[in-house]
Amino acid sequence: MAFRIRLSIPTQPSADMYFLSGVWTEEEEALANGVDTTIGWTHDWTEVTGDDESPLFGRQELMTVKGWEAFPCAIVSQDADSAQVNVVIENDDCGDIYPNGITVADVALTSRRADIERVHELTSTHDRLLTEAIDGGMSEYDASLHVLDQMRDLGYYPQPPQYLASHLDQTDLETRRDSGDLAPLFAIEEMQFTVGLFQDLERAIDSPGIATERSMGTYTIRRDYTTSQALNEFLAGGGTTLLCRARRQRLQGRVARLLNLRQYTVL
Repeated sequence: MAFRIRLSIPTQPSADMYFLSGVWTEEEEALANGVDTTIGWTHDWTEVTGDDESPLFGRQELMTVKGWEAFPCAIVSQDADSAQVNVVIENDDCGDIYPNGITVADVALTSRRADIERVHELTSTHDRLLTEAIDGGMSEYDASLHVLDQMRDLGYYPQPPQYLASHLDQTDLETRRDSGDLAPLFAIEEMQFTVGLFQDLERAIDSPGIATERSMGTYTIRRDYTTSQALNEFLAGGGTTLLCRARRQRLQGRVARLLNLRQYTVL
């Protein structure tokens, strides 16, 4: 059984760090019984936590059991299928703390199998998708961006806030006007797009029906316009659906479009 132990000795200005690591054999068992061996402490820092896979061995998971003052009093293994807990080694305190033996309930909060397996699944999926993208002819940079979108679609990474735009025709407009459903309405002048104030909204307008990532942070407030501040307040207040009148100069000759924009997050 591989092991690693870290010892911190409080000193000024910082603590002294030592660690002891190796593989549990008869020699280490003798050390635990007070017999001197060649194993010694290394004066250095080491990481002894995290979601590495070392505590897992097939369907078995090794974990420590809380003793007095949060110090472990035992190392146990637990079978993922039967949930049975087996003591690998324990000190004398365990019998006092757990007179009926160490149970599943005693280690329920200690197990990290789910976290470790999720990290393993996430990492292996990312690496596989990246390899497939590069093998398919993408550059490493383009492949990384492509895999980022794939990981979001698969639910491994959170989706950023997005806009989904749809054009409203004259009938929709009249229906909304008659029912008083034209608020909140934001008018955006062409110059505001020209100076780059609403690049994410512009992308959404140009791609109706396609989810478009919303820019991080707030919109820049310009002295000559109040639209940015109004949009910032609307979104900060939890607003999800808005109407936007954008006067755009287009080759097709369209100069005005009324859009229904919906901001949403895919969980």
